[in-house]
Amino acid sequence: TRLTLQSEPAYYVPSVNWLVRDLPADAYVRIYVIRQEATNTAYVCGGVPRQETYPFSRWSQGETVFFDECVMSIPPDAPKGEYVVSVGVRDTNGLWLSAVDASGAVIESGLIPISTLTLE
Repeated sequence: TRLTLQSEPAYYVPSVNWLVRDLPADAYVRIYVIRQEATNTAYVCGGVPRQETYPFSRWSQGETVFFDECVMSIPPDAPKGEYVVSVGVRDTNGLWLSAVDASGAVIESGLIPISTLTLE
């Protein structure tokens, strides 16, 4: 995905569909992070899934939760270049819940990479 920065903030809306395999009772907020490794610049959008309308407490095992999106504001002076887009879940203490990749390997950071974003 490419996003061209101009004199006003740009908006980016990452979105995922969740397949609920096992939901820990302490899941609290979903966080999207876009991070540029070269400058360690990061932008974050968090909250209750599906734009504050579908809390984890309503999710059921086996359910697919569609279109969990979050509107992110990117300032016009953001460093240009490639960013990794990730998503993760924090508990009520602010700690990342464990995550695994498609092969089942543990992702230490708790953030699942979902895409890349190029700011121009």
